[in-house]
Amino acid sequence: MNFPIVLLSRYREFRARGMAPESARRDAVWNAFRAELVGASVAAIAYGSLTITRFRGFAQFGLIGLVGMMLVWISMIPCVPAMIAAVERLEGALPRRLRQAPARVEPDGSRGPLSRLVGDITERRPRLVLAIAGAITIVAVWRLPAFLRDPWEYDFDKLGSSAARAGMDAWTRKAERVFGGRAGLGGAMMIADTAAQVPALKARILANDAADPEGRLIEEITTLDDVLPGSEAEQRRKLGVIARIQGRLTPAVLAALPEAERRRVEEERPPAGLRVVGPGDLPPVLRHRFEEASGAIGAVFHVRFRDVSLTDGHNLLRIARTTDDVALPDGQRVATASRSTVFAEMIRSMQRDAPLATLVALSLVVLVVAAATRDRRGTVAVLLALLLGVAWMLGGAAWRGERINFVDFIALPITFGIGAEYPFNIYDRSRLLAGDVTRAVKLHAGAVALCSYTTVIGYGSLVGADNLALRSFGRMAVAGEIACLFAALVFLPALLHATRPARAKEP
Repeated sequence: MNFPIVLLSRYREFRARGMAPESARRDAVWNAFRAELVGASVAAIAYGSLTITRFRGFAQFGLIGLVGMMLVWISMIPCVPAMIAAVERLEGALPRRLRQAPARVEPDGSRGPLSRLVGDITERRPRLVLAIAGAITIVAVWRLPAFLRDPWEYDFDKLGSSAARAGMDAWTRKAERVFGGRAGLGGAMMIADTAAQVPALKARILANDAADPEGRLIEEITTLDDVLPGSEAEQRRKLGVIARIQGRLTPAVLAALPEAERRRVEEERPPAGLRVVGPGDLPPVLRHRFEEASGAIGAVFHVRFRDVSLTDGHNLLRIARTTDDVALPDGQRVATASRSTVFAEMIRSMQRDAPLATLVALSLVVLVVAAATRDRRGTVAVLLALLLGVAWMLGGAAWRGERINFVDFIALPITFGIGAEYPFNIYDRSRLLAGDVTRAVKLHAGAVALCSYTTVIGYGSLVGADNLALRSFGRMAVAGEIACLFAALVFLPALLHATRPARAKEP
């Protein structure tokens, strides 16, 4: 929504000055072209930085956002002016009382009381505004060092469905407390590459668990062989022993035994027709536990853990270290698939990729802003507003006790796009007005605020989501949006006023 809003704002401003519709549309496109190109670029960079992550879900999300941002900007240039012309033609056919009121610009250049107030305060009291912003920043970053040492959310119980927590999951946790963590008697399901790997894999996993310096996690591993009388070779050996016993129990031998012992031997004598028992002989309910969707059987096995929380990310990382990427004696490496390994990889992806994606996003945004402003003062002002908004967002998270999870960590690189777009819009408008920062704020603050409002609505809808991770992302993104908006509309103009060259301050 941001790009059409800014373009429409410029168009209405030019119409309010008395320009003809055709000229106003043309000038609005050229006037907003660079600002919106920078906005689209930094937003695309913010999303695109996620494509370098190794976790496929984040990378795909980043690619969708990158392509989407650029396509929206490209479509804006021909579509918005055409839609403005079409709407005005339709409006011209309506009675006068149903037509939209013409755009107005106040004599002082403002387009509303709030934009006038912000423009006047930042011009008359720039140092006071900067001092207040500095004080807020000090408070915001006070807890950041402790927060940034380990900001990740490891309690996955806080990231699932809120309804499930009050329903089935709540009863499951109660059952686990009653039965000592064994409510799920089958344990965690895992899968090897092939069924032939499972015996060696089981032995290796148990050895890894025994070597864990923090203590053992695994209570038991159940494989297909454990519910059968043994492997095929073991069963054949047993059948050979039974056959030899049967061969020695001749009628003469049985007749020579005392009566009581003979009755006991007859009762315990193996029946005739014994054979090797295979997976197909198991009851369906038992066979299904070791069967894949393709019908292959034997590669699935179940790990039952000791009394440990499987919603604690620290435990999931330990389980993944024990059960994933296991080296077998023959040199094969088996990447077992399980819930624990998936969540552990998400945690590792956050720890590994979030700082990298954030650094890439920041670096590319700095380059785009520097190239677009082509002015050291403007570049520094826009980037300081960006960093201030991000600092306020993270500081607020630290004070609220928020932790960064596998969903809301993407709010940080995305905020770099927002944090650069809004202040650059204000700065670029002042550049086009020959450096008149106050007039730029009075004319353009409403459009920037509306851009932020629509984005807040989008992110804010997640705050009511059933999934707690999405709620956290919504809170983090809304906080970043509001912080960046105030940095752009209040801090940036005050900074530009306070750093004007001396000759520019003279009447």
